[in-house]
This record gives sequence, structure tokens and C-alpha cells, in this order.
Amino acid sequence: MPLRRSFDMAILQPMPALDPHNPLGRYPLLAHELAESSSRDEAAVASATARLTALAPTPQELASLLGDRNPFVRSGAARWMRHLGPLPREAIDALRAAIYDQNPYVVQAALGSAAILKIESVRGDAQVCLEDSNPCVVHAAIFALGKLGPSEEGARLIRFLDSEEQHLQVAAVTALAQLGYKPAAPAILRRLEAICQLLGKHRSQLNLATRFLNALVALEYREAIPTFIRIAREEVGLRGLAVQALIELRAAEAAPALVPLLQQLHESCHEEKLCCRLLYLMTVVDYRFAMPVVRSFLTHRQPGIRCAALKAVSAWNDREAADIVRQMAFQDTSAFVRPVAVTALADLLGSAALDDLELFSTDPNTLVRSATAEALGKLLAEVPQARTILNRMLGDEALAVARSAQEALLKTPEPLPQPSVAAASVLLPACLREQAPAARAYLRLWRSERPPEKIALALDTLLEFLE
Repeated sequence: MPLRRSFDMAILQPMPALDPHNPLGRYPLLAHELAESSSRDEAAVASATARLTALAPTPQELASLLGDRNPFVRSGAARWMRHLGPLPREAIDALRAAIYDQNPYVVQAALGSAAILKIESVRGDAQVCLEDSNPCVVHAAIFALGKLGPSEEGARLIRFLDSEEQHLQVAAVTALAQLGYKPAAPAILRRLEAICQLLGKHRSQLNLATRFLNALVALEYREAIPTFIRIAREEVGLRGLAVQALIELRAAEAAPALVPLLQQLHESCHEEKLCCRLLYLMTVVDYRFAMPVVRSFLTHRQPGIRCAALKAVSAWNDREAADIVRQMAFQDTSAFVRPVAVTALADLLGSAALDDLELFSTDPNTLVRSATAEALGKLLAEVPQARTILNRMLGDEALAVARSAQEALLKTPEPLPQPSVAAASVLLPACLREQAPAARAYLRLWRSERPPEKIALALDTLLEFLE
């Protein structure tokens, strides 16, 4: 029979040497290490974890130690069960019993392990723990239901979005996003808007607002787009995240609303991530009305922003930017911007860039030569001279360049798909078809501002046609 004595003093003094192969020595040794693994000392926890990994306790041993008198041992045993994978029935029963332990730390550890191991029979126990007086136990129960599901369990968790305990709000919104419980989205949006009103005075709310914002994206709640646009304009700490959310939702109506913000940031040196995300947003939703503004960022002081602008003009095939892109490829002050400019130039000009690419193939910058090899690889099908240049680059002194040339020669370019023309778009003049997505975004934003009825009907007609 396994030993079930108390090891309360185990974490207060060094453990005597015991034989881990002898059951009479193995159980005290396991108990000592499990208690150590519950310590607040990170170094002690790391050491105990390494020793427990070597000892490899079995589910039966941990189930037995869940009955120990020392709560540190019990919580450690409950927590370690999550490392064992599928558990036998007796171990699951012991873990479920631990959920009703008098010590809240043991309950937390048991709920956490049951959730990670996806033990569905624990769902009812977790539901009971939602009513516990200890907020830490409630937190663990919310976590467990978020892992176990099904999605309908979210109905039990919505009320915790308004909890006075901030950690319970975080647990609830995380679980609701994991469950994909879409009926919670309006409540999450309401809480996000309330939190944003406090950000000016309480910056501690920033992390909470981030969680709520990310949850709305996970739930694909497009009704939150106007709020995200407002946050991008006004909330300094959240602007970048709001723009990223709009990108993930492919919110076309956000582009015309945020062009003024992008223009304001042209002279800024402190908002590199925000600028890059805004530039990417314009291309993701294909808002070509912003093309002149985006093109202006090719001369921005920050190299990272210049790179983002280069990728944008390349994605749009903005031929008007070709001259400045060529200048950047030859003369930009950043060694990391020049190769991006080389790629963009080749994308913009195609075979017309061959003479420039031949010059770049002997450029002193290794990154430029590698980019040149990749660009030449895209031209192999239409420009035979590209193969001659690539063959010469196979002998480049830089291994990375030679490898890029070799990979370019081995690739067989696939023919570009021909764009299909929708029936309605045939009525559009050919010179305007590329602008159709931008027009849709502009008109959607106008429609969202609730114009007079006649204008609204006209906008609906145009949008239906452009769709």
C-alpha cells in the first residue's frame, strides 16, 4: 500500500537521501519535490520540475499523493497530472475529488489540469465552482469551461465581464473568445467602450482593453469596426492594435476614415509600427484612392516605413512611383531598404528593369545581389537574358547570393492567372475597374454616416452594382 503520511516539514528542510526505486523512499521523495514545485521561488520550482521529470511519477502515485495532509503536496500532485497525458479512471476520480478540496490552491491546480487534459466529466464540477466565494477558484473554473466547451458554456461566463475583479474579466473574455461564443460580442464591445473612457486616467486598464479588443476580432464582430476606427484615431496606447484588428477584419470602410491619420503621421518619427500597419491596411482593402498618400511615404525618415511603402506601391503596381523606387534602389541611405527597392522595381517594371538588375547583380551590397537574383528568377519565362545573368551569379563570392541564384534557376515560373471580369464590371470603364474596391470602401463609409434617405438609396444602388 502506498504511504499516506504528512510531509509538512518537507519544504522546510533538505530532503534526506532516499532510494527512488524503493516505494518506502519513493513516496516521500515525490512528496518533497511536489511541494517544492508549489513554491514561490522560481529557481526552486525549476529545480523541482527537473527532478520530477527524472522521477517520472505515475498517475497512480499522484492519485495517492492527492490524499496527502500537506496542501503543497496535493496541489503539486494535481498540477503535475497535466504532464501525463490521458489518465486512467482512478486518477481522473482522484483529480475530480481534488476539485472539492478545502484548500483553494489545490482546487485551482485540479481544475487547471482537468481543463488542459480535456477531461469532459469535470464540466459539471467547474460549473459548480463558478459560484465559489474565492475569486481564484472562480478564475480556474472559467478557464476550465473555456477549454472544455462547448460554445454554449459561454452563456454562463458573460456575467463575469462586469466583475469587480479585473482578473476575472480577463479570464472571462479570454474564455469567451476561445469558445467562439458570438452572442457575447455585444457585451464585450460595451465593456471595451467603457474601458476606453477610463484609459486617460487609468493606464492600468490598457491590458484589459487589449484583451477585449482581441476577443472581438476572434469573434469576427464587424459591428465593432466603428469603435476600432475611433480607437485608431484617438487612443494612443491602443491605436496600433485597433488598426491590426481592422486589417484582420478586412474592414474596407476603415481605409477612407484613416487616411487623414496616415497623413498626420508623415512627419512623425515615433509611430513606425502604426504607420506600417496603416500602409498595409490601405493595400489589404485595396483602397487605391490613398495611393498618392502612400507614395509620399517613400521619402519618410524611418527605413522601416520606407520599406512598407515600397511593398505597398509594388502591390498596387503603381507605375508613377517607378522613378523614385529606382532612385531608392541605387541611392537609399539604408542598406536594408535598397534590396526591398530592387524587388519593388522589378515588380513594377518587369522586363524593362533588366538593365538595372544587371547593374545590381554586381552591387557591393550582398542583400541587393540576393534580391536581384530573386527578381531575375521571376523574369526567366519572358527574358532569356535573365538566365545569363543568373548563371554568372552562381559564382558569386557570397554563398547566400549563389544559393539565391541557384534557387531562381531551378524554379519554373507559373503563368500569372488572368483576372476574371464580373458581369456587372463590364459596364465599368476599363480605366476605372482597378478603383472599384476603393470606391466601395468610400461609399460604405459614407453610407454608415446615415445620410438623407434619397442619398442613402442612391448609395445602396451604387454599392449593389459595385459588389
